[in-house]
Amino acid sequence: MALAEHARSAIIAAPADGTSTILDLWTLRFQALHLLRLGDSLAVEVGGLFTLLPPPLRPVEGAAGGAFDPAIPFPLLVLRAQTYALIGEHENALEALYELVRHHLCARI
Repeated sequence: MALAEHARSAIIAAPADGTSTILDLWTLRFQALHLLRLGDSLAVEVGGLFTLLPPPLRPVEGAAGGAFDPAIPFPLLVLRAQTYALIGEHENALEALYELVRHHLCARI
């Protein structure tokens, strides 16, 4: 939890372009956990990071068309959705991936 608190402090203190860099680095860490098939650890860490993000950066689930801050790297959002499958919640994983794809397709139209 101390690592997550440190990440939150760094994200809040960073300028807008710095937030993206910090989240990119966290994405690399999470991708390593995913490749090692450490689903439980990945679920805890991704959940912790998204819980500690300042409210303007938190994804709003269930919003019409979805709402994702552009500062959050797309691969991080995909990993967050895939986390459900790694812990055995396949239906939730499909729903999360559907919302993510729907949002990004709607944003491009």
